[in-house]
Amino acid sequence: MKAISIERWRGAQKAEESCWRTMGTDVREFARITEEKIRAVAWAIERVPDLLKLDGHFVEIGIGPMGVGCIHFFPQTKATCDLVGVDPLPKEVVDAINYPKPLERLVESCRENYGQVCALGEQTGLREGFFSLAACYNVLDHCWIPQNVLKEIYRILKPGAYFLLGCDVRSIISVLKYNLYGRWRYSRSIGVIAHPHRFF
Repeated sequence: MKAISIERWRGAQKAEESCWRTMGTDVREFARITEEKIRAVAWAIERVPDLLKLDGHFVEIGIGPMGVGCIHFFPQTKATCDLVGVDPLPKEVVDAINYPKPLERLVESCRENYGQVCALGEQTGLREGFFSLAACYNVLDHCWIPQNVLKEIYRILKPGAYFLLGCDVRSIISVLKYNLYGRWRYSRSIGVIAHPHRFF
């Protein structure tokens, strides 16, 4: 997969920023995204029970400016893990959270034992060989250079660490349909603007 132009990536980031600006009041979308991340973690633990034995430092690339990610839903993270989130959008993008109290408490609890870095996934500035687990969930199709994000994750993971990757993929027919029709018909939608890459 080739890198997109910096202009195309900046356009995608503007669309992402616009989406996140409304996230503080969009209860249904926040609940949908959070439930998806919880299911991804449960799926991974079911298949790799050793994930429950991990401790140390967990990182999530592309966690979003709100800072609620897959890394928060591993059962051991509250007690034994330090958590780091990385996203190119600053936390200030989500100006205010106006959720029902239980959801507000969920967001607040995700900020315990957690630090957020405003950086590109391609170049996080984080310490090499430091993390026991990295998550990258619904991110690669939003990136500037997806291969470089994967290289950076490899660089910051310690030997024997785990990588949880979730990525939207398309069938060949779906991509053909998108290239022939959808990209042009819905060119101003967030589904096109904020997703510069399509993966099989």
